[in-house]
Amino acid sequence: MQRLPQELLREIVGLAFSEDSNPTRHALKDFRLLCKACAHAAAPLLFRDVPIWIGRQSLQNLVSLSEHPLLHQYVRKIMFSPLRFNEKDIKQSTESVKAKCEMYCPHEENIDGICATYASALSRYWDEQCSLTKDEQDLKFLIQAFKNLGNFTSLQIGGCYVGGLEIASRLGKVDGDELLMDGRYTLTVLFKALCAASKPLTSLTLGNEADPPYNAERPWWEMIPPVEVSAMCFDKNSFLSAFKVVPEDKRQAVFGSITELRMPDLNAYHQRLEPFESLMTAMRWIVQGCLHLETLDIGWLQKVWGRGLPPQARFITSLIPFDRYGHLAGLKSIKLDHMKGTIMEIGVILCTKCETLENVELTSVFINSPNHWAQLLKCLKGYDFHRLQTFNMNDCFKFDSRGKSVSAVEYIRGVTDVNPMERDQKALEAYGPG
Repeated sequence: MQRLPQELLREIVGLAFSEDSNPTRHALKDFRLLCKACAHAAAPLLFRDVPIWIGRQSLQNLVSLSEHPLLHQYVRKIMFSPLRFNEKDIKQSTESVKAKCEMYCPHEENIDGICATYASALSRYWDEQCSLTKDEQDLKFLIQAFKNLGNFTSLQIGGCYVGGLEIASRLGKVDGDELLMDGRYTLTVLFKALCAASKPLTSLTLGNEADPPYNAERPWWEMIPPVEVSAMCFDKNSFLSAFKVVPEDKRQAVFGSITELRMPDLNAYHQRLEPFESLMTAMRWIVQGCLHLETLDIGWLQKVWGRGLPPQARFITSLIPFDRYGHLAGLKSIKLDHMKGTIMEIGVILCTKCETLENVELTSVFINSPNHWAQLLKCLKGYDFHRLQTFNMNDCFKFDSRGKSVSAVEYIRGVTDVNPMERDQKALEAYGPG
């Protein structure tokens, strides 16, 4: 290994450890210990994306990394989890854990020891959380780290599994609602730190994309992390409140350089409509302030009324006002999921970007009828989309078309004269939905 050129070794590391997962990160850490050459080769990949939450050990690790003379330069993305310990009575939580152990683990001989470990760890975490809040120590940690991390320009908010393995392993058995994801405190601390450090972002992702660490041998009452199921998304009001702590004269400095904006999963299950509108307000401010946006990914931006009931899809103009389409002059990739709009709204946002668009992905984006989609594709064909590589429409129909996917890139580029929407509409009329 030591004889291989560092460039080649880094290529090998990139291919061997390409999967972004906890096991891969642990394997990469072990690989760094093999030799000095392996340590240098693995460092850029291992420290490129750094997961943090507002916990003392997590914040201290981030500060130490930011002060390292070599490793700090590799950090590109911060993956921030809004985790925070719930304000619950420790004695009551311990009694709940004991009751679960007695019910589900009746042959366990050391239930009292398990409960003692749980109470001690939870008390220690709670004391840490209170001490971090005092004198804004958590905020100072973040500001110090952000100022040192000159190459950090990408932020991902969401994913409750950052810190979850550590917390669950220390607590042992869990009650299941020790933690909150609402972000009412943690998101405000994060945005204050970005503002104080004058940290310009080029990429912002909001949503819960991470899959939980899965262990088939662990029962449900040993959840990782111990977050109540109904509280696994951050509160919509909290995001707007956090956004408002950034003064208007500094919002452009923090958000104005964003080229990649992703909101893949911000649906509001079982939440009141008012908090969701608060989130929409904050999103509109961010989108309108992104003057250099190249990638826009909006998914499931809607109100879900309940299981088995149809969602209330949002109009595209509720996020991107019609008069602001011109702000997306350099848009290269757009992905919309579970939204609706008129033929004019969707047509304008695509036609005005014909010179730059490379990838279009529309899933459950509804307009009045399939005939309107056919008309829209005819309209798009009249423009020169010379950079367009993909144009996929998935379930964008009013009729029953679950799993239906249509690629229209060849028609729009003039490779074929067959309008895929007209073709499928005729097939449907001839043979029915089956």
